[in-house]
Order: sequence, then structure tokens, then C-alpha cells
Amino acid sequence: MQDGCILACVVALFLGVPSVAQTAELVAHYTFAEGTGEVVNDATGNGNNGQIHGAELITGKAGSALRFNGETDYVDFGDAPGLEFADAVTIAAWVYPESVPVCHSLIVGRKVGAFGLFQHSMLAYAIAWVVPNHRVYASARMSRNKWSHVAMTFDGTVLKLYINGRLRTSKESFGEQISNDSAFRMGGAPPGRKEDGFKGLLTDVRLYDRAHSADEINASFMEKPGLTEEEIETILAEEARALAFTNELAAKPYAYYFDKRVVVALDTSGLGELPAGSRAVVDLGRQGNAGALHEKDVPLRTASPEASVSFTNLQLLPGEYEVAAKVVDRDGQQIGAGSSGKFSWPQELSWPGQTAKMKVLNNLVTELLNVKLPAGSEYTFTNPREGWVFVASTARVNTGARLWIGVDSTAREAAVIDHGEEQPPTVEAMRFLPAGPHRLTIARQGKPVLEKLVVRAIPHLAYSGFPRTSRIKNHGPYDWEYLEKHDILATANTMVGRI
Repeated sequence: MQDGCILACVVALFLGVPSVAQTAELVAHYTFAEGTGEVVNDATGNGNNGQIHGAELITGKAGSALRFNGETDYVDFGDAPGLEFADAVTIAAWVYPESVPVCHSLIVGRKVGAFGLFQHSMLAYAIAWVVPNHRVYASARMSRNKWSHVAMTFDGTVLKLYINGRLRTSKESFGEQISNDSAFRMGGAPPGRKEDGFKGLLTDVRLYDRAHSADEINASFMEKPGLTEEEIETILAEEARALAFTNELAAKPYAYYFDKRVVVALDTSGLGELPAGSRAVVDLGRQGNAGALHEKDVPLRTASPEASVSFTNLQLLPGEYEVAAKVVDRDGQQIGAGSSGKFSWPQELSWPGQTAKMKVLNNLVTELLNVKLPAGSEYTFTNPREGWVFVASTARVNTGARLWIGVDSTAREAAVIDHGEEQPPTVEAMRFLPAGPHRLTIARQGKPVLEKLVVRAIPHLAYSGFPRTSRIKNHGPYDWEYLEKHDILATANTMVGRI
């Protein structure tokens, strides 16, 4: 999911057993100004304090917030009677989501099945609905990695949801009272569903025992969080760098044996900030053998933790190989721990019927002929197996000139390629040919210049696509076992895709 994507904030009211309504308007207020400790204090003095379980207090120059890790962090207010509501309620909070849950995650309130502010995984649109068992929902969009002022009000009849001071949606209830089932919490994930924990920050959480008006909600929105988005970005980036620091380099080799090269991907983030003039030293050699076959010493860009080192034009024997990498400063002193990675170099690939004149380009295509500035009138090639053959030629044809290329025929009307002045310089054609030797014939009219002639063998290609629906399992009937059973793999390179 990309940064800045839209989330839907879902507010749910569920009906349950009546309780005694609070008489004071501001029931609880949480500013998280404690700075440290394991208790969230109620700034109203009403004693509706909560126990912190893992959540981290973040402090800026002019404000604080509580950060939740999206899995195990939560604040438990237990069965505090001061947080029970009957006929009316307002919950307002500044919310800074860092991620999207799979389904519902609790921001502040009670469990799904009671009431509160929730984050939902809906994308790009807002939703609102009332379900048959007397549950009342309203929802609207809010942004990730930004502060959003989210407020819900319920007056016993209508549930309203405000985002950043504006009414986004409302739903009428059936008149029953609010459910106070389960403990009152901030954050946390349902049992067995860590992916549905709220990940992000909260500040300035307020609870009232009456439904605020639109003007009151807007006035609350105008009181911006003291902890700014810029401060949060800086704090989280510093934490990420600290977590990433392992004092170790990460290196992973990727072998491209058709291109005769190996690329070693390096990640220096575990080494922290590198000094100017740092270099990567990478050795390539056979596993178990002393000494390197190839060495590279390349400068590193300190602005980025990612780098790559390439070994090209390799002439390696089949076998097992290893790369060893380290980072050194401008004086050659090693920084942190190095890293190594292994890879295999296979036998040179060949196909049944292949000759020395053929060149395997990849696991699909074999080049049978490649001639630059061909001046002759006849060339031969051998098709290694029955199948499709690709022919391409590039020519310069002047006015009145013409050039024909035929396969196993000299008849101009049967030519596979016909170059004329009206044609583009490069013309391509496909023919299905039997295995064995074949003859290309070239006929000219005037003085055309044939610059290049290429012939390649191409196997059958089949693409099988099927939708992912409730009627077809995720892996479908067209799995590897199915393809082998029905001999599909024996006759074609088959790519199976799920849409």
C-alpha cells in the first residue's frame, strides 16, 4: 500500500444493557503529557486512568502522543464506571495511522460489538450501513501518516462521524441505549488477529457524556496537536535507523549465467551512517578454495544504503561459488562485519539437436543464425526441434530496389520477407518448421543493402489465466500436478496466472 493512501475510519454503536449516564460533560481527557511511566492519566481529575501495555510515549517540543505498534500495544481502562455511557456520547481524538489493518482495529472504545472509534481497511471510498441486528455504523476517510481529527457523536438517535471538523456521514439508530460490553481500551488487537491491531499515534483524546454540536467539534479540531507531523517523521526515522543498526553488511549474489555476469546486491543500513570515502570490497571465488578469482573495489554513495557490484564477462567452470564483501573507510580500515553469499554456476545449457553454430540466448530462445552485412544469396541453419522459427532482417532499399528472403524456396511469391522502399528497415516473420536443416535464399532487384539477418528457434508459449472467485480455489485446478498429468509441460512453456 502506498503512502498517503485513503483509509476508512469506522464508528460502530452496538446496543446492549442500559447503564447510569454520567452527569459531568467532560468525562475524560488524555493528553499523554506524562512523558514516561506505565499509566495514562485522566487530565479531568475524574480518575479514569489507564494501564499502558507496551505503547510508547512520544514527546515533541510542544506536545506528546502515545504510539502503538499495531500488534501487542494497548491501554486498558478495565471496567471504569466513569467510561460507561447510556444515552449519549462524544469521542474525539487526533489520530495518526501508520498502516492499514486487515479488517477492523480499535482506536478508542470497546470491542467490536460494543462502541467506539475503529480503523477499517476500506480503500478510496467511504462506507456507511446499518445491519439487521441493530448495529449502527458510519464511516469516512482519513489519511495515513498524517494527523486527522476524528470525532463521533451519538445523541440516542443519530450517530455522526466528523473528520477534521467536517461532518462526513450520519446514521439513525433504533433508539436503544449504548452497549458497554467489554473493557474500555485504546489500541490492541483481537485474540489471534495481530494484523488487526492499531498502528499509529493518538493524542488529545476526549470523552463527553453528551453529543457535541458541529460547532463544538470544529472548535476542538482548531486546537491542533502540539506534536507536529514533522517531529513524528524525524522521531520515527531515528528509531528505524537505530533498529536497523546491526553493525553488519548484507550481501546477496545474483547469477545471470546467460549474460555471464554476477551482480552482488549490498545493503549497508546495518552499518549506520558511513563516512565519506567509504568503499565496498567484494571477492568472488569457488567455495572451499583459498583466494579470489575476481575482485572488485568500488566507492559507495553515503546518501543511500543500497549499492550493487557487478562482475561481467565471466568465464566460470560449472560448480559452487561464493562472494565475500566488506566495507572499508578511506584508510582501508574495515567498518563493521562483512557478509558472504553463495551461488551456483550451471553447465552450459543445450537443447536436443543443438549444434556448435547455435547459441542459447535463454531458456526459451535459441539463436540459429546471426549474420551482419550478409552478401551471399544463400545461408543454412538447423532447427533443433519441430516448432516456430523467427526470421528478422534489416535492409536499406533505394527507389526501384527490392529484396526477398525465402525459406526452403526460391519463389519470390513464397518469400517470408519482402523488402521494398515502402517497408520499414526491419521486417520480421514466423514460420512453423520441422526439425533439421533449412535453407534461406536471398534474391535482389537493384542494389538493396542487407545489413543484418537473424534466425531464432522459439518454443510454443501458452498462457492459462483463470479468475480468483469463490468457485475456484486460490491455486485452482491448473497446478503443477495437473499440467504434468495432461502433458502440457511436455509440449509448451506454460505460465499459469491467477487474476
